Amino acid sequence: MANISFTVKANTPELRQKLQQLITKQVAFAAARAVTSTAVVVRDDYVLPEYRRTFESRNKPFEKGVHAVSAADTNFAKRTGFAIAAITPRDRPKVTGTTAAKGTRVPTTEFMNRHVTGGIKTPKAGRTVAIPVNNTANRRKKGGRSAGAVIDSLQPKKLLEGKGFVLGKHGSSRIVIAKRTGRKKKNIEVMWALKRSAKIRKRYNPMPAAKRGVMLHFDRLMRRHMVKAIISSKKIMI
Repeated sequence: MANISFTVKANTPELRQKLQQLITKQVAFAAARAVTSTAVVVRDDYVLPEYRRTFESRNKPFEKGVHAVSAADTNFAKRTGFAIAAITPRDRPKVTGTTAAKGTRVPTTEFMNRHVTGGIKTPKAGRTVAIPVNNTANRRKKGGRSAGAVIDSLQPKKLLEGKGFVLGKHGSSRIVIAKRTGRKKKNIEVMWALKRSAKIRKRYNPMPAAKRGVMLHFDRLMRRHMVKAIISSKKIMI
């Protein structure tokens, strides 16, 4: 969000007045473009690298879906004096003062909140939460909108419908076995731990990186878009 003001100096009062009128007319347009450009740079050069340092990134469209840029609404900027752009998940309601983020809607990103704030994951249905263990993390979809997700045939429900089964106890957990890996009874592979809840630690905080990006780039981009707005104006009265 940017609240913009300018001081105009000129050789004559008439010229000063004309320049002031021109800037007043164009500043909302320039500010809207500037905050939007800043949001894109911050997302691509600061926030996404922070995301990739925190998580093993397998799904590029999902990255952009979690960090979608909503452009500033120029009419809102003209009406209120505030230019607002936002970096938000694409499946969330748009922020006031912005236009809806473009692109294909992604599956729910709600689970990402727990990585930012920390918290407890509880079952959406049933009594337990399935937590991947061992090699499950390496058996994920390679492409498409669900890239990075565990392949369907290895999901707990699918396993239990097929060759998977619940095996006694493993510490405090019951274990779902994907399938036997050989003829011997002991040749089995543990795939999911079933627990009543799972503690998700706070591990993702892109805000410091985003603030650095805004501080480094907004002024430069505002000047650039202000010059473009003045040059492109059809009423340059000098």
